[in-house]
Amino acid sequence: MKCAKCSKAVTKKSPGLQCTKCCKWLHALCAGISAEQLTALKSTDSVDWKCRSCVGNVRPKRISCILPDPEDDDNTDTELLSNSVSSHIIMELRREIRETIRTEMQSIQTSLQFFSDKIDDFEQKFISYESRLKTLENQYNDIRNHHKNLKMKNEALEQKVASMEQAALANQIEVCGVPEQENENLTDITSKLCSVFDLNTDDILKAYRKISRAKNLKKTQLPVITIQLREGKRDQWLLASKTKQKSCKDMGGETDDKIYFRESLTPHMSFLLWKAKSDLKELYRYVWYKNGHVMARKTENHKVCHIHYESDINKLKIASQDAN
Repeated sequence: MKCAKCSKAVTKKSPGLQCTKCCKWLHALCAGISAEQLTALKSTDSVDWKCRSCVGNVRPKRISCILPDPEDDDNTDTELLSNSVSSHIIMELRREIRETIRTEMQSIQTSLQFFSDKIDDFEQKFISYESRLKTLENQYNDIRNHHKNLKMKNEALEQKVASMEQAALANQIEVCGVPEQENENLTDITSKLCSVFDLNTDDILKAYRKISRAKNLKKTQLPVITIQLREGKRDQWLLASKTKQKSCKDMGGETDDKIYFRESLTPHMSFLLWKAKSDLKELYRYVWYKNGHVMARKTENHKVCHIHYESDINKLKIASQDAN
């Protein structure tokens, strides 16, 4: 039922009554009836109630009755009205809270789903990157091993080429300590050498002095005389240089500079010998070249170490430092 005055529903929270004449429903508040009056009307069977529209200007006969204090009536009406308003406000608040919670939960669920999808994507990418990294590591190891093998092969080839180049100088020696003279005659010089060292001039196939463009050379850096010997004569000449100590005065010169013979070395072998002497001079007492090999020895009691590559020098340095 709806109130004929405010058109709102008549309920237990908003109580009302029905006119006995027009049968219309009115809220107690809309009809100006207090809660006590409404209770009294309901509990009295012989009393009819008519709305103001049906009563009109006719004033009903007053009956004797005791009414509650007006202040109590006002308080009751106010309390009913306050309770009704409070209930409505509470319902609205609950509805808004539920709606807010629902909206927030939907937003949270959307965010969680978004982050869940992102985590899944990240996990897939991580697995993909991990697989690619593993592949790159394997490729790197393959390349490193391949490079190591190539390096070993290259060193072996360099050693082989160096050995072949050095073998080509097997019958060649260098004479050191003979001063260079202007317009010198190497045939005369080599003849004097053979006379001083008791050697045969027929052993010589060719002789020439290496030209150096450097200026202000030291005595140990004077241009050497290169002599090409007959096959099998080199060792005899080298032995004569070791057993017979001769100087420039023995050849008619003015100085006491020592004259000695040495094997001819290729540029590669010369550099390797120089590098070994420079790097190992504090660690190895003996560093020399003989028969196509650079060798090193700490003392007379240590074994001889052969040096084929520049890396061998570094290995000897590290081993010696670790031993100390």
